[in-house]
Amino acid sequence: MPNFFLELKKKLLQKKKESADDLIDIIVGLEDNLGFLDPITQLLQIKQITKQKEEKEKLLLQLQKEIAKLEREIANFDISSKLTTAFRLLNYDEQRKEFEKVSAVQHFGAFLIQGSHHCGQDLLLERFQNYLSIEEDTTEKVEIDFSSNVTERPTPANIWQKIKDAMQEVQASSNNEIAREIFSKYYEGKKKNLLFIFKNTQVLQPEYNVAVIKAFWFNFLSYLPELKNPAAEAAERRKILLFLLDKGAYKTCPDGRLECRKLLSYVQYFGTDKPEDKATYLLPIIKPVDANELDLWRGAHNLPGKLGLQHDVFQQLVTDKGAFVLSAIEKICQYIHMPEIYSSNFKNFE
Repeated sequence: MPNFFLELKKKLLQKKKESADDLIDIIVGLEDNLGFLDPITQLLQIKQITKQKEEKEKLLLQLQKEIAKLEREIANFDISSKLTTAFRLLNYDEQRKEFEKVSAVQHFGAFLIQGSHHCGQDLLLERFQNYLSIEEDTTEKVEIDFSSNVTERPTPANIWQKIKDAMQEVQASSNNEIAREIFSKYYEGKKKNLLFIFKNTQVLQPEYNVAVIKAFWFNFLSYLPELKNPAAEAAERRKILLFLLDKGAYKTCPDGRLECRKLLSYVQYFGTDKPEDKATYLLPIIKPVDANELDLWRGAHNLPGKLGLQHDVFQQLVTDKGAFVLSAIEKICQYIHMPEIYSSNFKNFE
């Protein structure tokens, strides 16, 4: 229940409590004036007044309990809201800085986001969209899932047809014409951002993914040379972005260490093509969060001390190896006995 409604409910209960207090005062006043009645009437009135007083005192006690409960809920809601906001800003400093550096000078680009299953690539993607103020109603979003059945997976040969099918309104047939129609209909005509998301690219090898990137993104840029016009770029603030999400970049070595060689593989398979020359950026791989980073995060967001989130607790939760961001968030939520924060806000990013 939103905090506003909790506060409103509390105010209503307090009004009822004040009414109950007033009634008890009235009853006490009646007791003080019984001396003017005959003994039999006094006895009847005392019984009636006593019963009313007991009922009102029970009501008052119940209202006091409900108000106390609401006060706890309001306090928990405030903490929950504060923590949720803080969690959404945990980690990703390296990726954020690189993305913001590119976004400051151009409005189009392809970005490879790599990590493990619990690195929260979709959460990072959400942060990028928020940073650029990309809203759903002003954006044409196209998602292509690489984890679909083998016969339905994107290939360098069919990626443009996959894009066309996902956008539904596109009628063109050749790759060049599809690109031109997407640009003219959505970007120029409907004044929308274009957001392409290739999900679960980890199911395919880097060599294969690079071939798909070249077939789609490199060609997309070549079909639309006006994108690289500095004057148009300065005047046009809408974005054209491609994100590739890889949730299997790490492997566990026999000694327990985490290792990632995929980034080097991607660089290798681009060959003589420098990715950045084609507005393609291999973002730094997402690393585990350690206790020191969590200390800085807690201080930056002024989290209340009563949560007990001290350095030794963080060390216990993430160990010396650290933990990927979603795992760290889940463990913190369990430690403070608020698992619903994770299940309601972050589990869908796994």
